[in-house]
Amino acid sequence: DSGAAMVLVTHDLDEAGALAHRIGILLPGELGQLDAPERLFAQPASLQVSRFLGYRNEVPVAWSAEAAGWMHPALGVVATPPPPRDGPGKAEGMAVFPPGSVDLALLTPGAPRGRVVAVDHPGPRPRVRVAFPSSPAAVGQGGTLAGAGASDVTLAIDTSHRPLPLPGEEVSIRAEPSRVLVFPT
Repeated sequence: DSGAAMVLVTHDLDEAGALAHRIGILLPGELGQLDAPERLFAQPASLQVSRFLGYRNEVPVAWSAEAAGWMHPALGVVATPPPPRDGPGKAEGMAVFPPGSVDLALLTPGAPRGRVVAVDHPGPRPRVRVAFPSSPAAVGQGGTLAGAGASDVTLAIDTSHRPLPLPGEEVSIRAEPSRVLVFPT
């Protein structure tokens, strides 16, 4: 009520989001990002900040001019533009799936298919490790991820709306490419 400023130091992201007008993420030796909570949680400024925020779903990608998107050799296009700044076909990055932007389904037509390798329970959200077979899809124009072979992708999924898949079960991945973030590597 008095308009006085307050600095609160916390490791509780829920508390910071509820109380703060701006949140600063301190990384070793630097301020990783200082932003309003809604922007910080929706658009982390770097891969390190996204990891600090708990975004656990990451896959390496390369830009494909032909597909006009960021591709993973087994998953296909996982993120849509913006394209890389250093020219088409030259950029590689790490695609980060924000919470709620990726899900598993039982054999969705047209979606990448994989087999559940393991289900882990490190916290409130189970992690499902899925092996996706290699894909003939090329990354295109100089991308180096094509032909990388089979790829294990670890996904943190919310299973509150349905039961967990079982090891050995075939599943599809569904992602919202417009919500996926890509950080250059």
